[in-house]
Amino acid sequence: MQKVVGSNPISRFRGSPAPAGLSASGRRQPIDSISDGGYRGPRAVPITFANLLSCIALFIALGSGAYAATQLPKNSVGPGQIRKNAVSSAKIRNGSLRLADFKGPQRAKLRGARGPAGESGPQGLQGAPGLPGPPGATDVVTRYGKVAEVTESKTGLSYATCNAGEAVTGGGYTLVSAPTQMQVTQNTPAALLGEGPTAIVGTPGDGEPAEGWLVGIENETAEPLSFLAFAMCASP
Repeated sequence: MQKVVGSNPISRFRGSPAPAGLSASGRRQPIDSISDGGYRGPRAVPITFANLLSCIALFIALGSGAYAATQLPKNSVGPGQIRKNAVSSAKIRNGSLRLADFKGPQRAKLRGARGPAGESGPQGLQGAPGLPGPPGATDVVTRYGKVAEVTESKTGLSYATCNAGEAVTGGGYTLVSAPTQMQVTQNTPAALLGEGPTAIVGTPGDGEPAEGWLVGIENETAEPLSFLAFAMCASP
């Protein structure tokens, strides 16, 4: 076999079709069809202005969503954004709840057993002396009422009054003649209630001053009954 030196290897294809991908001069040329027996290479896709705007819009949308998920504004999350039962005990910081955050029944459960009594503290300092009070009664006298004569099944009254400037501190009655059976119906401080001819002796109301002492006794027998009331009257 004779070796050909310096000859063009493509020259042997002269006069016959060149292989796919090679021109008759031996240069590689693009393959336009897979049917030519070769591989179609990647083609460059032209970039339009609409494609560029779509990519920019997608980038902004993805970036803003990530910012909203990680950088929420202050006080932007409220009850409407939290699902029911979404906050559990594990998500609450220890020591962050206050007594007002618990309902009444839960507050009662927080109360423990009563502890032992503490030791007595030291005696305090003596306080300042108080203001002097009004002068008290130093002169107490007894004032007697009229003697009441009471017949059978009747009730007699005797009223002892203090003088002006005197205060009633007590009272009672003294029996002049006593039957075997009698009933004391009144034995109380009293005052003249009303004015003029319609005034009567009776028990004053709460907080009203008394002027004397009134005694009433019922005679339950045919025996004579006589008594008189007395009032203890004090003056400064």
